[in-house]
Amino acid sequence: MNAKSIVALVLGTVFFLLFVSLLAPYYAQWPPVTPGGTPAGAVIWGSRTFETVFQGFILLAGVISILLLVRSGTTGRRPP
Repeated sequence: MNAKSIVALVLGTVFFLLFVSLLAPYYAQWPPVTPGGTPAGAVIWGSRTFETVFQGFILLAGVISILLLVRSGTTGRRPP
């Protein structure tokens, strides 16, 4: 395994654990709580937490993959 594979494995594991730790409390509430007297903003965005976090992970993974692709071509030498 080279360094990229190890970094990818570690980052993938960290993202997965963070994803599960954010998702577990969302589904652990039983029985479901009704939005009785909560403000409108909390009602609108309360059920979209999972989607928002998932989109953040997609963006972060894209940025990291682009950075890894850009850095892969460097050899450490300066052109003449």
